[in-house]
Parts: sequence; structure tokens; C-alpha cells
Amino acid sequence: MNRIKLLFQIMLLHGLWWLTTVSSEAAPFLVADRNPLVVGTLDVLSDAPPPSNGASVFDFNLNVSNTLNRQGARGGDEFLLLDEETVDLELHWRRRFREQWLFGLSLPWISRGGGRLDRFLSEYHQTLGLPNGERPSQPDNRFLIQYDRKGETRLLLERPVSGFGDPSLLAGRITRDDANASRVWYARLRLPVGEDSQLLGAGQASLAGWLSTVWRPGNDWSWSTDVGALWQPGGRETPLGARRAGVAFGAAALTWRIRPAFRLSSQLDWRSRVFRGGGLKLLGSATLLTLGGQWRIYPGAWLVVAVTEDIQVSASPDVNLQVGLKLRPEQALWATGAIGR
Repeated sequence: MNRIKLLFQIMLLHGLWWLTTVSSEAAPFLVADRNPLVVGTLDVLSDAPPPSNGASVFDFNLNVSNTLNRQGARGGDEFLLLDEETVDLELHWRRRFREQWLFGLSLPWISRGGGRLDRFLSEYHQTLGLPNGERPSQPDNRFLIQYDRKGETRLLLERPVSGFGDPSLLAGRITRDDANASRVWYARLRLPVGEDSQLLGAGQASLAGWLSTVWRPGNDWSWSTDVGALWQPGGRETPLGARRAGVAFGAAALTWRIRPAFRLSSQLDWRSRVFRGGGLKLLGSATLLTLGGQWRIYPGAWLVVAVTEDIQVSASPDVNLQVGLKLRPEQALWATGAIGR
């Protein structure tokens, strides 16, 4: 498994280094680290190519992530057992106005419970001869999140939980948008709505800013980057330790338009560690690789299917499956003749 993930990472970075003709979507997948221990810290990045002036974009995403990971030793300095499956339902809305400005809103609903994909993932690994880790020795469909420090249990969740996560407000300043490239400066304010004791939210507000850029000198390839940082009140103690005041993050994406109505994409996402101290990988930095495609099922409507793997092994969920629908209502109305171009 580790060798396969490393090979994927090398292939992606090699492609991003050598390909010079690129673009149609920046950060084509609205994905995030689904690690429940860092929920509400970082939101998904937004597409750099903005909608046309006065137009909106809606994204409806269903994410299912599954994790079984045990780190540290019981009775030692740190011990963590993460056995859960999370279902995220997300609505993202963005609208452009006055040519150079964007405004947006994100609303998440989170449900955590037992792993309905446990048996499938075990059989999948066995069929391909891949390591199964802790799965053979652990029961299927169990929900358990436990964190101990120096023999004391600091966090224990044994019953499924669900509720609203932390919503966020988005603002963007478009500094370039032409046939060859787009560049947008973003700022996002997250609001502490989700219950942090149930790992549905961060328990505090945060402010993130990043630069999203996409290049498109050709019609069939796209290449994009996102680089930014998040600020939150530092030093706040949680059962998992004190949060860091600053978190860096970034993404790089490559898209190949095979046909006008079908695209394949690969995306690499990274973030720095969220908590101070500690040596467990699930509380450290994370690197994710997402592979998938986008299919235009109707003018202005795209079906998105993607799979995310933790190529920085044991630092984030084992796998995340995403099915989404991207809607640009104005394009659909043009196609039906309801409004003029």
C-alpha cells in the first residue's frame, strides 16, 4: 500500500513539474482533510475560475470517509484509537458581482458512526494483496474514538453523533480572468456552530486567506495552485492539546479534458499540523491525493466523482469517496432559451 501511494505521489509531482500547457479548473475537487480530530480547522478550497459577472455556482457534495487507525501504546505518553465512518453533506454557493468580487457561503452537515465500508475495505485489500493494518483484529461497523495522554482518557466517543458543522463565509477579489489564466485572492471566515465536544466543529472562529491561480494556455490541459494560511486564536486547550495559531495549506491540481463533456483530474492537498506538540501522525500534518472525473450531464450541470487517499500514511482517513453535483444555473437557462446570452 505504501509503495503504491508513494508511486502515485511521484507520478503526480513529476507531471506537475514537466507539463507546461495547462487549465480549465483550479482545485477541481472541493475536498478537505476529513480527519475528525481536525474538523472545522480547514475548509475546502474554491475554484479559481470564477463564474461570469452576476452568475452563481452551487456545489452539492456527499463525502464518505472511513478510518481505522491505532497509534501509540495504552498507558504510554499518548494513545489514539480512531475507528469510525463519517458522512458529510455540503452545500457551497458562490456568486460574482461588480466584475471583480466574489461572495460565498458553505453549509456542512456531519454524521459520524460505525464503518459500513469496513468489510468492503478489508476484502478489497485482501483481493489486491495490500496490507490490512488493524482491520482483521477489530470488529466491523464499530464507532470508537479514544485519546489517552499519560494514561488518562482525554476524549472518548462511543455513540454515533450528527449535526451541523461550522459554516463559513467567503469573499474573493478577482485580479485576473481571461482566456489564459485566472487569479483570485480569497478570505474565509469560519463560524463556531458545530459542537466541538462531539467533533462536529472547532469550537472557535478562524480566518483563512489564500491565492488561487489557474493557467490555461491550451484547451485540453489545466494546471492550478492554491497557497494560503489560516489564523485562529492560539493556545486554546482541547482534549487533544493546544491549537496552533497558524496553519499553512496548499493544493496543486492537474486536469485533462478528454472530451468537451468529460474531464479527468488529479489533485494534491497539504496542510501543516494543527496541534502543538505530540508525536501521533493523526495529530500532525497531512498530505492527500485525489483522483477522479467530472462529467457534464446537462448544460450547466456537472457530476463529480472522486476518491481521496492518505499518501502521508496514517495522517488522515484511509479513504474518502466523493459524489457531487456542480450547478451553474445561468448556463442551463441559456441552453433552454429561458434567458438570452
